[in-house]
Amino acid sequence: MIEPLSKAFRGEVVAAVSTLVGGRVYNDTAPTGANMPYVIVGIQSARSLNLMQIDEVAVTFNVMVTVDSAVSGDKLASEIAEAIYNHMQDAEPAIDGWDFHRLEHVSSYRRIDVHDKQRFALAGGLYKLEADRL
Repeated sequence: MIEPLSKAFRGEVVAAVSTLVGGRVYNDTAPTGANMPYVIVGIQSARSLNLMQIDEVAVTFNVMVTVDSAVSGDKLASEIAEAIYNHMQDAEPAIDGWDFHRLEHVSSYRRIDVHDKQRFALAGGLYKLEADRL
């Protein structure tokens, strides 16, 4: 049921970052050894509103930018996350079989992770997409 919403939302993310990360926008997890920077789009939560006799759904997406700090510095992750945020302010995704209702930025985050002595900068946000079934 939420696949069309995921596809439409991911399309908006790709549009926002194509010049910054190329085609490196992945669902849920990046492939092993993926070149950085890249963006991961995952579903944080999904629920059916169904308060009336029409089908309504709300899906919250987690959008996370990952950057190798040694190569690009920590700031690039935040810059890419900001480009996504700016794009989403005016986005109205075309969703097959659904009527777009609202896209809302819920929250942002930034952090540094270290794995096997490699430092990664992470930045992103949560976005809630609401739509009604046509």
